[in-house]
Amino acid sequence: MGQEHTAHIEDKLPWDYREETVMFWNSRGTRAKSFPSLVREIKRHYQIDFLAILETRCDKREVKNRTKKLGFHAYEIIDVEGYSGGIWCLWERSVQHVTILEKNPQFMHVRVGNSQGLSWEMTIIYAHPNAMVRQQLWGELSRLSRNMLGAWILRGDFNATLLAADRRSVAKHKLSSDKDFITWFDQSHLHDLGYRCPEFT
Repeated sequence: MGQEHTAHIEDKLPWDYREETVMFWNSRGTRAKSFPSLVREIKRHYQIDFLAILETRCDKREVKNRTKKLGFHAYEIIDVEGYSGGIWCLWERSVQHVTILEKNPQFMHVRVGNSQGLSWEMTIIYAHPNAMVRQQLWGELSRLSRNMLGAWILRGDFNATLLAADRRSVAKHKLSSDKDFITWFDQSHLHDLGYRCPEFT
């Protein structure tokens, strides 16, 4: 399994975004009967203000009913393609201004603002497992980066790694680092913020 990466362009955000608790979770499915109660418990325990759920694998006909049971004030979704992918973004009233700027099968791009009129942009990513499809994502993110004037955070599951050491596999022929991902990362002048969690998920 690969590590998740977080990156941003600016050295500092315009205010301390850590005032809100933001969580990203590759759930690998949301259809279990226990899923809504599990999310509500995680939300209560960690006092989560903004939650992004990736790889939801939920039938489009069930999404609205499922998301309403998770206990958040508002939500926005990107539907699955078949039963692959899917992104749910959910937030509480404490996150005062969330504007959806763009939706794509592989990402959701939003602007988050506070009561002081300050804002920052965030891209929530679930990259397609297929490398050919994933190439389209790097092009779209490059387009976003060219128009980015302020703070920008990218977070999610890129299904790619910067270093071979970032990936652990039991396969006989281990996957190498994604060259297109590395090129996009370098050309966009991004910085990996690291992580505080188990090394592999």
